[in-house]
Amino acid sequence: MKTKQDGNQVLYADQPAELSLGPFVSRLTLGIVESRSDAPIPVLSFAMPTTALLQMAKDIILQIESPSFAVGAARSLALAADVLTLGIGDIDSVPGAKDGTPRRTAKGRSTSARRTAPRK
Repeated sequence: MKTKQDGNQVLYADQPAELSLGPFVSRLTLGIVESRSDAPIPVLSFAMPTTALLQMAKDIILQIESPSFAVGAARSLALAADVLTLGIGDIDSVPGAKDGTPRRTAKGRSTSARRTAPRK
């Protein structure tokens, strides 16, 4: 077991692949989704005390339910939509990117919220 870490390793996963719960220790396996597979392909498993896993789950829920999370997520999504709408690869050149505020129209919506073609 490695306890001292020289640097933080980040690994991307799409979703949980497996969860094994025990009274003392639990294991969570994360996976990635590939189009050729019906189930996520496991990429990382970690084990931790079940009580710590329960506390982590509570902390995650508290963070997601907080109003500041919703505002920040909405701002990030609007900014990402502006980048995609404008077709600009360099996010720093999008108006509002430096302060995290998406461009707004006169009606107060993000420019990406406007329809560019009539709905059929």
